[in-house]
Amino acid sequence: MPATPITKVNATGPYPTAFVTVTPVAADAVNGNSFAMSGNDLLVIFGGTAGGTYTVQGPANARGRTGAITANAIAVDAVEILGPFKNLDGWQNSDGVRISASVNTIKLAVIRLR
Repeated sequence: MPATPITKVNATGPYPTAFVTVTPVAADAVNGNSFAMSGNDLLVIFGGTAGGTYTVQGPANARGRTGAITANAIAVDAVEILGPFKNLDGWQNSDGVRISASVNTIKLAVIRLR
């Protein structure tokens, strides 16, 4: 099955008039999750109630990364941020940036920075 897409939240920009609510979604521990890169995306991973591990898939790139970020451990209630994703090089898969989590208690959000 294809990965479950993550809907992005648009950041307010430098002169906001209101806050933006970010509601993370449960990771799809069976099919994985993905999002299409827009050139300035921030991936936010929440450890949730159980913690676990997650992988951000991607090939090696010319900037020194040797491949996927594999089985990164995240603790209960921890929040980790990766990005901003600005270049396709090294991250883009057929369905965008792909994330696999070990459990569905891990939550994910993608914020498009302005």
